[in-house]
Amino acid sequence: MKSRVSTILMSASVLLIIVALPQCAVASQGEEQQRIRRANDTIRFEVSMTCQNCVKSVMENIPRERGVRDVRPDLESKTVLVVFRRNRNSSERLIKSFERLGFTAKVQEEKKKDDDGK
Repeated sequence: MKSRVSTILMSASVLLIIVALPQCAVASQGEEQQRIRRANDTIRFEVSMTCQNCVKSVMENIPRERGVRDVRPDLESKTVLVVFRRNRNSSERLIKSFERLGFTAKVQEEKKKDDDGK
């Protein structure tokens, strides 16, 4: 009787492992996909804004673009910081979005520091 109970328990354990392992793999793949989906890019664009109406136009339209999470225009520096989900949009598509609004736009190059760190 003991050996039969042991055999049943062993079979149940093996069955549980066989069923549970693929579920763990699916869960880790799903977590990886979620991590990728959540991955954001932050890019500062140089945009040909000249007035508050330009800023208003940017703020009314760019946040509606696919995957855009945050938009921060700065009229003084004529730049717009855009945070977006990289799997939903790209810098090239965002530039086209600015161009559809009548602006010229390009990705702002990072300012390089001099040899002495300035």
